[in-house]
Amino acid sequence: MDVAEDIPEQVMYSNAYYALKQIDKGAAKGSRWRLQIRSAIERAFGTLGAGLGHAPWLAICLVLLVCGLLAGGLTKARFETDEYELWTETGGRLEEETDYTNDVLGQGSLPSNELLIQVGRRGSSAITVDALDEHLSLVRRISQSVIVTKWGRE
Repeated sequence: MDVAEDIPEQVMYSNAYYALKQIDKGAAKGSRWRLQIRSAIERAFGTLGAGLGHAPWLAICLVLLVCGLLAGGLTKARFETDEYELWTETGGRLEEETDYTNDVLGQGSLPSNELLIQVGRRGSSAITVDALDEHLSLVRRISQSVIVTKWGRE
């Protein structure tokens, strides 16, 4: 039995360096540049593993140092827990409208960040006197049970 018959024509995936040698001999075929990259990565990890095998205390010290630096960074982190600040764009339109409402009605007049959005009926505009009167009456009904602010048209 010939040894060349035992070697498959397609490149083996076990050792990139061995596969490159087989391609150079013409005993196998495959993507040369992929195998070169894989061979370099295998060589780098092999060197790293051999180095850590000789000095495991160094690996433990490096891991503890990295964990300590990351934990130290967490002490400096500022976590945002206010939903309004978390989901509202700084300098955006919603912030402008909230500032306007606080200026007109006073600070703290809004008990929550709930919104009432009105759209026009099919094919009609929401910015008509009738639509705005309907919106005002709805806000007044809601404010009787939830909000103590008096609403009116200015």
